[in-house]
Amino acid sequence: MKLAIVIPVKSASRAKYRLDAVLSEAERSRLALTTSRDVPAVTTEELDELCRYRPEIEVLLAPDREHTGTNGLRLVPPHAITLRFGEDSFNLHLTEARRANRSVEVKEVEGLRYDLDRPDDIVAFMQLNRQTATRELLTELAVLERVLAATPPRV
Repeated sequence: MKLAIVIPVKSASRAKYRLDAVLSEAERSRLALTTSRDVPAVTTEELDELCRYRPEIEVLLAPDREHTGTNGLRLVPPHAITLRFGEDSFNLHLTEARRANRSVEVKEVEGLRYDLDRPDDIVAFMQLNRQTATRELLTELAVLERVLAATPPRV
């Protein structure tokens, strides 16, 4: 079986715009480029497991931590469904799989749960505590400290 891993990436100038309160445009571009190599937190073991898990399943979805986005998708055959990235892609992919009468399953993959689109994503990602190029960059830029400083205290 041939396998392809697809990582959708926006242009660096348009990426991570929801982090503009804590990162400059140049920093957001660096973050986008860093996260597009190796994905922010996933390990090779997790990708291998995703590839090998229940090969009979035609559509295997790995959601983000809020179950709104699709951060991992395995299709057998590769054209099993039409891809639906964007807002609420997780539910769109589920609907598309059911519409196409494909077997579908959701698999939680810890390293694929993390997006870095909003300040609260940064906090969750840094709590994962995996040593990655993305974490090194966020640490170098002191992004967690900036996010926490910009977050109003809870009452």
